[in-house]
Amino acid sequence: AVPEILTEILGYTIEKADPAGLYRRHPRRTPSLRDPPWPFLLVSKFWRVVALTTPSLWSTFIAVIDQNPSFEDIAHLPYMLGSHLRLSMNEPLTLVISWTSSSKRNPSDDSIRKDPVLALSSLVQKALERRERWHDVEIFANVLSNKRLAPSAPVNFTFKLANMKALQHFKFHGHARAGKRLIELSPSPVLESLSIGGTADFILQKVDALCANEYFPKLRNASLSPTCRHPYRKTWDLLRVMSHVEWLDLKFECTG
Repeated sequence: AVPEILTEILGYTIEKADPAGLYRRHPRRTPSLRDPPWPFLLVSKFWRVVALTTPSLWSTFIAVIDQNPSFEDIAHLPYMLGSHLRLSMNEPLTLVISWTSSSKRNPSDDSIRKDPVLALSSLVQKALERRERWHDVEIFANVLSNKRLAPSAPVNFTFKLANMKALQHFKFHGHARAGKRLIELSPSPVLESLSIGGTADFILQKVDALCANEYFPKLRNASLSPTCRHPYRKTWDLLRVMSHVEWLDLKFECTG
């Protein structure tokens, strides 16, 4: 019973994301190898075996990056996230990836390879490789424009809920001039909370095939603050399939 007891104790050291609210706040923190469960690998051979064979210790990855990080500050994150995805096996994933940054590349050199915007965007792309295990996911991407340097690197994401059958809580807010961020909404039997904001675009799939009650049968909380093209029409279409929502927050920017 010793491994089971140790596993339970180690589990208390893992930071958990609270899915209770759509406006939860996470302290800024760049994950490092000093964060649990990584130090457990160095305690002893026994601890290392227990940590490496306990998927639940690796199923949470929270990265809330300081504003405008350097490439060197975040270069290790793809390795860490890849390890979490691999060692968590088939466990449902809790992911928080949030950053505010501007491209720091100069058009006269090849520093695009060390552009922090592209490096952080690659985290989301890597996480998407295991989207079938997404359970509680929050992504915030704010790309600042810098007129003195080259145009901001494009930020391109496509989230297809049809491929995320385990998803219960999803929040995506994106602000960027370059690139395309698209959320393809489809019938989601277990989705409980949804938040979409910023320049992220969204479309509904298979609306005519199901009645409104069957599209999001467990959705109870929703927050919508889009600045995409035709936000009113798209939001209205989305509201029509949110028949079970109990808490709703709508925000629109009036420009005229």
